[in-house]
Amino acid sequence: MSKRYGRQTHAWQVFRASVIADCDGICSWCGHPIDLSLSGRHRYGPSVDHIVELEDGGQLLDRANAQVLHAVCNSQKAGVRGGQRKRERKRGGSGLNSGRFGGTSRDW
Repeated sequence: MSKRYGRQTHAWQVFRASVIADCDGICSWCGHPIDLSLSGRHRYGPSVDHIVELEDGGQLLDRANAQVLHAVCNSQKAGVRGGQRKRERKRGGSGLNSGRFGGTSRDW
């Protein structure tokens, strides 16, 4: 049996359920009500989002780093942040965002 990491663990499932149970039912991204009776797989169902993304150093099970969004809003937020990362790499940003080889071919 293979090991399970991150969002595949029982600890994540329990954490997710408790964050959703304690939320006020309002999406932190769009401000509209979330139907908490829907599955997280439904586009308007509840989804737990990390305010500081895991790849930026956010902690998986940190309550202060968790907010509840519609699943579709979480996807949009991830898309926006992904686009920002892509632009940072194109500009030759520093650190982890500098691209696979540390910059663009024009910098070689």
